[in-house]
Amino acid sequence: MSALETYDGQDRMRRQVRANATLFHLSFPLFLQSLVALVVMLFDTMIISAYSAGAAAAVSIANQILMVAFEVSTLLGIGGVILISRALGAGNEAQARAIAAVAIVANTGLGIGLGVVLAIAGPLVLSLMETTDAVARDARLYILFLSSPGLQFVLTLKRA
Repeated sequence: MSALETYDGQDRMRRQVRANATLFHLSFPLFLQSLVALVVMLFDTMIISAYSAGAAAAVSIANQILMVAFEVSTLLGIGGVILISRALGAGNEAQARAIAAVAIVANTGLGIGLGVVLAIAGPLVLSLMETTDAVARDARLYILFLSSPGLQFVLTLKRA
């Protein structure tokens, strides 16, 4: 094996290690965001369980439905962050600003759309889950409150 081949192999290995470290640095904040969202939902359920078991059941069921919407919104935000990072890494600040503007508008539109879909489909999903009437009523109220377009707009701006 020549010295050039050895150097090329070592260089390739260094680049792979850097890529893995970069992937870890990019994904760790996303992991923390998901963990914090989960912990907030758990504390929310614990606090409401002090009020009544039925309300805790309703919030727990509603959180399962709402988590899907939150994760979809997060995915769009992650995509925007990746594209902005690529543009900044290439030294193209103007393109990064344009991507940020599109990401904010897209996430806002998605948030409003998800709010409407949740307001309409949330009760349907609850009926498919065959929950009791009292739990379904409380879960429906919780879903409607959290899926209101105004609140969803604020939540998507936080994620963008």
